[in-house]
Amino acid sequence: MKTKLIKILCLALTFTVLLSSFGICCFAQQTKTIEVEARVIEEIKDTKGNVFENGISVEINFNTNPGIGAFTFTLKYDKNVFMTKAIRKTKFYSCTLANYSIVDHPDGGYISFVWANQSNATNITKTGNIITVDFYMAKKLPGNYRFVFANINPILHGEDMTGCFADFEHNKIDVKTKNASYFIPNPDGSCAVHDYGEYETYSPNCLSGGYTQRQCQHCGKIERTNEKPALGHSNPTYWTVDRAATKDVSMIVSHYCTRCNSVLEKDYISSERVSELNIENKVGAQINNSLLEENTNKTDNKEVASKQSSVASSKNNTSSNNSNVSSKQSSTEKTNSTLQKKETEKNNISNNISEKILINSQGNKVVDKNNNGVIDDDENILVDEKGKKVVDENNNGVIDEGETEISDDAVYSADDVIDNTVAKEKEKPKTFGDYVVMIRDFIFGNGEEKGVFGKIFSAIGEFFKELFR
Repeated sequence: MKTKLIKILCLALTFTVLLSSFGICCFAQQTKTIEVEARVIEEIKDTKGNVFENGISVEINFNTNPGIGAFTFTLKYDKNVFMTKAIRKTKFYSCTLANYSIVDHPDGGYISFVWANQSNATNITKTGNIITVDFYMAKKLPGNYRFVFANINPILHGEDMTGCFADFEHNKIDVKTKNASYFIPNPDGSCAVHDYGEYETYSPNCLSGGYTQRQCQHCGKIERTNEKPALGHSNPTYWTVDRAATKDVSMIVSHYCTRCNSVLEKDYISSERVSELNIENKVGAQINNSLLEENTNKTDNKEVASKQSSVASSKNNTSSNNSNVSSKQSSTEKTNSTLQKKETEKNNISNNISEKILINSQGNKVVDKNNNGVIDDDENILVDEKGKKVVDENNNGVIDEGETEISDDAVYSADDVIDNTVAKEKEKPKTFGDYVVMIRDFIFGNGEEKGVFGKIFSAIGEFFKELFR
């Protein structure tokens, strides 16, 4: 028993040591990352501030720096377009490897950078601009030109930057790079070579298809692949209650797409039918499609049967009505002949009645169409000396030259009824001007009768005439 207990304790102690060692190793191997970025400055200046034509600058920056002791890397460029003009270092880039710290390789199209902190045994954590390279463009050709970080020997090792950075204890530091590009458009502004961004994938839905695409960062051209058709709506197996039924309003139910939840169809169910089908009268409740379809078919069959019976009865009624129609037609013909006789008699009587003629204030004859003994506004038919009707187009009560005569079949004879007295003309509403004239005539007179002032002055004159007689 004692021996077993000792074995168990030894195993537990061993397991604890292993776990501790694993934790220490994991902690020790936690990687650090430095972020290196290249930025293009589209114009460069000399020490006097003069701008170099056809020149650009590329800045190399450390955006993050966990602490480094040494690094080696290259910056690749297009040797057919760019030539290195100058390399400007900051104070950060100071080391004893002066002859091999920065080397341009114009034949290969890259610049090598080597640095090691030999001044003390500490890691440098400086961030920001480290180096600036000025390039001169030998040929300004349209295109998209990239400046890419790579291994110290990009011809042999490509762009793999594993092991390019380390701290003072020789622990490797992972590198995250942001390369730069410089775009020269065609004379018309289009891209000679498109600079596409990352691919983005869009899944298809009910209405739109799916695809994968990327877009040129300069001209906006879209390159699309892996296109898929739209899925279409997915019909549900149940209706959803949107509004519960009450005594006064019907229930509203809808079919919702099971994929995008769009409303595909709506229907109304009366409160009586809700009770008849024992439907759950609650918003959000689900009603199986088959329940409504079965009862709809039953209802439709009942309606068809009732319509058929009503059609049959209407046929019977039609046959009985046909006999009645034939008898009514004979009586109708008799009635029509009687009405025609009465209408003829009425016309004969009216032909013997002459229109009454009135005399207006100008002494002209006016046809009293309304037969009320008054000249109304709509009565504008005058009678000339020949007894012909004339339309008073100027509406002034006088027959003017050029006013239209009515046809000769409307001529008055001596037997026509004429009221020789001046007719009472319909009084027209007074305007503001009429009232002004009335006030003027009242105060100053109108030529025929003196006004108030005239009467006063006449009375004063008569008074003084009697006084001095």
